[in-house]
Amino acid sequence: MDYNLSIPEIEKTEEKPSVEKNTKEILSQQQEQSPQIQTKSEVNNPLPQITTQKTPSKLENIRLQNLYSNFEELIDKGNYAKALSEGKKALIFAQKIDDKNTQAKIFLNVAYIFDEKNNLSHSLKNYNKAATLAKISGDKETQAKAYYNMASIYDDLGKIDPALDHYHAALALDGETENIKDQAQTLNSIGNIYTVKKDYKKALNYYKLAFGLAKNEADKTGQASILSNVAGVFRDLGIDKKALNYYKESIKIDSEAGNCSGCAKSYEQAGDIMLKNGRFDKATNLYGKSLSLAQEIGDRNWSGRITEKIDQITL
Repeated sequence: MDYNLSIPEIEKTEEKPSVEKNTKEILSQQQEQSPQIQTKSEVNNPLPQITTQKTPSKLENIRLQNLYSNFEELIDKGNYAKALSEGKKALIFAQKIDDKNTQAKIFLNVAYIFDEKNNLSHSLKNYNKAATLAKISGDKETQAKAYYNMASIYDDLGKIDPALDHYHAALALDGETENIKDQAQTLNSIGNIYTVKKDYKKALNYYKLAFGLAKNEADKTGQASILSNVAGVFRDLGIDKKALNYYKESIKIDSEAGNCSGCAKSYEQAGDIMLKNGRFDKATNLYGKSLSLAQEIGDRNWSGRITEKIDQITL
């Protein structure tokens, strides 16, 4: 593939997806769609009533920053129970000095914790709180992250319409802040939805837009992910030669970026194509490469799955 060009096959499509939605309209829709969920008292993080507003002092800002830094450090360590406790302390103090920007970030991180714990209802509620507060404070970056993460949850749940609405909300906000890398990621995710819906022409158009942005940002991991998804479209269409070419290019870029998991995924999927076509030796070779990388990154589930595929061929 000539990396000085956009994806050639995608150039031939005519339909262009619209990514210029009205931000106010989109964001107002999200408030209507956000779930109303009752939570337990220990994780609800209720918002105290603020009766006065004042400019926080330097010492108050320092104290809040220390509380928030401790909260983030606990999350990074995976100590989620203590992080929730410390996050509540930081939240109460942020509300006391009316720092909505920090409140939004706290809710964003709390939502992440619940997402990691697969408590999706609590996660959605906290992402929505983060988006609401970020909008009030004018923090479009945090607002966009909240909408993207909500979209990902709806996407995983197969709720296509709210997923697309939230992805487009994130896209509009990232466009306003000129966050090119995140725009590429969101376009790629939208393309994946249309791939699942078997609307391949629309999917390829979104992948084309995403690839162009990722390339402009020199985001090799992003480029490789998009090319792997394009390969998946051609695989689904039964155009195996093109699919294999895109997997090859994806592996090349992921290798340059040191992204072992991306390479392992593409090797496995290319192996699946070879297996389907009765090319057992090549399938075994590709699976072997995927297995080596899966073992390198310590992914036991992946390693086990690939080992089973190799065993089925060699038996």
